[in-house]
Amino acid sequence: MCPIITVPLVVKILVIDDNPVDRHLIGGLLGQQADMEIQFANDGAKALAMLPESTPDLIVTDLQR
Repeated sequence: MCPIITVPLVVKILVIDDNPVDRHLIGGLLGQQADMEIQFANDGAKALAMLPESTPDLIVTDLQR
């Protein structure tokens, strides 16, 4: 029999929002899950600069005008 190997699954989430309160709120909600790694950016330029180092599984953005 082959041994069963379990690998912890961590979901990488990038939150992009110019409002620090909104970043804090969404980070608090998502941060309650132990299997999530959350990164934050306050604008699109910073988010794009982060992508070469870490590719997120999910991107949450602020879509207000």
